[in-house]
Amino acid sequence: SAGCIQGESGDMPGANMGTKNDTAAARSNYLRTMARRALNGQPVQLSKLDGVQIQKLFEQLQAHQAELTRRNEELASMHQELQASTRRYAQLYDFAPVGYVTLGEDGVIVQANQTCARMLGVERSELTQVQLPDFVVAEDREHFSYYLKKLFDSMLPLGFQVRMLRLESSSVQPVLEGKMLPVKRRSVLFPVHVDGVVLAEEDGARLARLTISDVTSRVKAEQERVQLVTAIEQASECIIVTDRAGRILYVNPAFEALSGYRKE
Repeated sequence: SAGCIQGESGDMPGANMGTKNDTAAARSNYLRTMARRALNGQPVQLSKLDGVQIQKLFEQLQAHQAELTRRNEELASMHQELQASTRRYAQLYDFAPVGYVTLGEDGVIVQANQTCARMLGVERSELTQVQLPDFVVAEDREHFSYYLKKLFDSMLPLGFQVRMLRLESSSVQPVLEGKMLPVKRRSVLFPVHVDGVVLAEEDGARLARLTISDVTSRVKAEQERVQLVTAIEQASECIIVTDRAGRILYVNPAFEALSGYRKE
């Protein structure tokens, strides 16, 4: 049952419930109070209530029970929505197309997503409490530390580019005297663009939130462009580029030397 209901006599708030001075509002308020007591597991005395009032008391109990059930269902629904939202956020965070990493001022990784771990060739659990600069190419670590310090000093968004190392396992399993040896891991260099911002936590600690983007394709395309331009500039053949109307857009040095035409 929702509460303990007793039939013995006793003190009753709003006494003389049956007198003419009792108003309907007072009786309703009393019954509502009794219903709350019953729902809270407190004893309720029925000795001074008539049959109609007892019936109303149970109706109040039923109404309160229905309200509690409705609220519990709403809370359960909100909890499920919150769990679903948390799962969606975790998936967006972990499997984003860029690496997310949170650093302390000392460069120690506080948190990282799955993309960052995969980018560096390690398990996510291996990144916690590890120095992120350890994954930066030795020649670029001073550059990385400079920008990390500048990020914390300025508290402004900052972007920079460095080269990092990805650990890759050898495809060949080494064997010695019939025994399998640990697979050797080699470091593969790749360029990244880092965007960072520093946020203050509730406890006053400052943490850097970094996004790490692998820009290997972009750097490779730029290198190929430079190589092509160099080849055209150094070619001994005349090269001229025009638009559809025949206006000259570009000539190489060989064309200038032969024709006397200058790009300017």
